[in-house]
Amino acid sequence: MAAFDGIAPDGVRCLVLGQDPYPEPSFATGRAFEAGNLAGWGELDKMFSKSIRAYMQLIAAARLGDESLACDFGRWPDVRHLLCDPTGSFEAPSLITDRWVGEGVLLLNASLTLSRFRVDIDPHQSRGHLSFWRPLMLRVIEMLVARGEPVVFLGFGAAAADIFSQVGVAEGQFGHVAYVQREHPAFADKVLGRENPFLLCNSYLEAMGGRPIAW
Repeated sequence: MAAFDGIAPDGVRCLVLGQDPYPEPSFATGRAFEAGNLAGWGELDKMFSKSIRAYMQLIAAARLGDESLACDFGRWPDVRHLLCDPTGSFEAPSLITDRWVGEGVLLLNASLTLSRFRVDIDPHQSRGHLSFWRPLMLRVIEMLVARGEPVVFLGFGAAAADIFSQVGVAEGQFGHVAYVQREHPAFADKVLGRENPFLLCNSYLEAMGGRPIAW
């Protein structure tokens, strides 16, 4: 439940919804797309999954205003160099997620537990963990919509898409709600090179009279 720490319901301006916790206790933190035991960004190269690396390419492109950094996964070494530069503008892995939470970003996964993992979803995920946590995720989204305040939903992966579909949230902006859906960043080539979801989030927030997020 760590994703709910440090952020009040009325303070949520963006909900990022991923799929599962990382399948290692040392990596999983309770917050989406956060690797809990990284001493530095260079250690991401030890991970089999591309998910955080592709995610950080999108973040770097949004923060620096350089869309080429997220054009394809081949730019990861350049982004890693920027992330590791001690004179640069990026926080350490242990701090950057706190920054997003402080900006009003709720970092949730469609499931908060995991026993067996596949990127394309194992039966233990689809029939067990994802279905078990779905009522909570639906209630969180419904509550954020019902507030009447500007909110942007960023969904990554099929599990997130299924949840937003069940709530009845459609892609685009409708009143005070906006929704952007992408493939899970573990499928980096399907996510990178498209319009940056974090820049889209800020465009939607500004269009709804809200303040953009300092990604």
